[in-house]
Amino acid sequence: MIFTETLRPRPGDFDRTGRLAYPAILQLLETVAAHHADSVNDDVLESSRAGVAWIFVQWQVQLSARPQTDAPLRVETWARSRTAASAVFRDFTVRTAAGEEVLRAEAKFALLNRETGRLERITDALYAGYHPEDRAVFADPLPRLRPPAAFEDAQTLALRQSDLDYNGHVHNTRYLEFALEALPPGREFTRLSVVYNRPLAAQETVTLRHTAAGETHTLGVFAGSDLCTLLVLE
Repeated sequence: MIFTETLRPRPGDFDRTGRLAYPAILQLLETVAAHHADSVNDDVLESSRAGVAWIFVQWQVQLSARPQTDAPLRVETWARSRTAASAVFRDFTVRTAAGEEVLRAEAKFALLNRETGRLERITDALYAGYHPEDRAVFADPLPRLRPPAAFEDAQTLALRQSDLDYNGHVHNTRYLEFALEALPPGREFTRLSVVYNRPLAAQETVTLRHTAAGETHTLGVFAGSDLCTLLVLE
């Protein structure tokens, strides 16, 4: 089943260049994914309150253009046919009202037991409610991101209460905000890749490490020596 929603970005979703900000892009996709879940009676907030939360494991976003106005955007998303019991994939396309594709993306999700901190099996009954589609927006599977042998520079991050979400962890889109703080302003990227190894909690000391190879920037968000999230911006 393909779920379609038309959303109008808010003024605060645009960055200093007048384009839709990179974190706002992830927030837009996340919002539509949550609305899709609601439509099949899989309430994301209610599940979290019950102790089981959908979490992002990985993102890949390919940008053709970043919208520069607050005109409506038409988002299509669908759950992809299953390949594993512990994780599932969701695909997205985003187009202007005129039908021009501005981006496509895929995300990998898992179910986390908040009490044990372990992943739970995604039941066939739960996933069947999404009526998965046997199609993907990218021909190749999600890339396996690996950290570089060394990072060139590092800075300490001070987590804010507003960085935490309803699961008590740093919200997944905040990591991209952290990464952009380490880069020169005004940089344009056509591909964003993010892999989440484990969530960050408010009490942890966080370090952002960065290295660049040509136009590719790789950033790691660390709690102590643990790599929590790896981001590649190209």
